Amino acid sequence: MLVLASSSPRRRDLLLEAGIEHVVREPSAPEVAEGDPTHIVVENARAKARSVRSDPGDLIIGCDTVVQCGDRLLGKPRDREDAWRMIEMQIGSPSKVVSGLCLIDTKRQREAHGYEISIVILEGGPSSIDKHLDLDLWQGKAGAFGIQDGGPINARLFSGEEDNVIGLPMTLLHRLLALAGYDYPADTPSSGGV
Repeated sequence: MLVLASSSPRRRDLLLEAGIEHVVREPSAPEVAEGDPTHIVVENARAKARSVRSDPGDLIIGCDTVVQCGDRLLGKPRDREDAWRMIEMQIGSPSKVVSGLCLIDTKRQREAHGYEISIVILEGGPSSIDKHLDLDLWQGKAGAFGIQDGGPINARLFSGEEDNVIGLPMTLLHRLLALAGYDYPADTPSSGGV
């Protein structure tokens, strides 16, 4: 059984779009919030994957995403004011979206992990930010935006992969699943080159 240790509907949707059957179990792990972003997301992904109940033979996926703008790390905003601050900071400045992934193979008692980096640029002004916030497009999203949302804030992918920005680096996931011997659908998006 493939287990997604996440409460993110976007991660569930990416797996479903890829034709990957899974169950969702919400993680309960404290998160690391300081340090190098690649270290933070990998450690948080590992903690999430380790925190969920599993059965022998399960493959457990844990994932975490942060946004880095300049030297500031941006997680999920606490409130509307925090979301405004995050978006204003990112407009016109490239943001680095870093997602960490951990796959635990309970059958072989092995763990593999990695991270993916994408660069995004937000475009807009104060009225765009207000409209974005009014539509609640900031809630539950690292950096207070979702590239898949469209809307008043234009989030453009500059480099990397869009699914990483959405919250689940699919190419990396396919590589880790292949290492574990998981037979995912051949026509799965982002499976080329695995």
